[in-house]
Amino acid sequence: MVNMKDIRVAILVLAATAVALLTVSCAQDDESSQRWGASNMSSSEAVYEGKWSLGMASGWQGVAAIDMRDSSTGVFRLRGVPRAEIVRQFFPDGSVVPAADYFSMIVESQFVVTSTSDNTLLYMLQPAVWNIPVLVGDKPGTLGLNISSQSQGDDDLSWGTLSKSGVLTLVIHVTSYQLDGGGQVPSALKMVFTATRKK
Repeated sequence: MVNMKDIRVAILVLAATAVALLTVSCAQDDESSQRWGASNMSSSEAVYEGKWSLGMASGWQGVAAIDMRDSSTGVFRLRGVPRAEIVRQFFPDGSVVPAADYFSMIVESQFVVTSTSDNTLLYMLQPAVWNIPVLVGDKPGTLGLNISSQSQGDDDLSWGTLSKSGVLTLVIHVTSYQLDGGGQVPSALKMVFTATRKK
């Protein structure tokens, strides 16, 4: 069983490392988006299939591919993020809706990885913005989700684990969002993805 104390300590250590790597990773974002943004999942990556949950709702099928850049850093490429439900959470009146099928969209989150005392792999996700194409009325727009935060606390950071038994769990916090580059609106939305290795 995963020791939560180990996870909290490792998250704080990884957060400091992630901040140090953020300057370098930002320079790689454009290249990464060009390489992966419109592609299918690569067969050379470790691919996990599972389900997403948002708050009390769950059941959305998803896929996560782990692309290691070296022994301690890499990128999660996620497909099946439940965009329609996310948009509905923020705009329950239907004034903003997703512009396309949510499963076709691939989003990326860079990470730093380490191992806990029980050999569970711990992933510290770096701050990122996931852009969701939306329709505002009948006009196209973009909903930007701010994933994680720049803080050193562990309550709003996004992280994941890969247990010895092969269960991948990602805990992703949307700390704020903005519509069409407007002001940031605070958010406490928590998403969880649980999956096992694709056979």
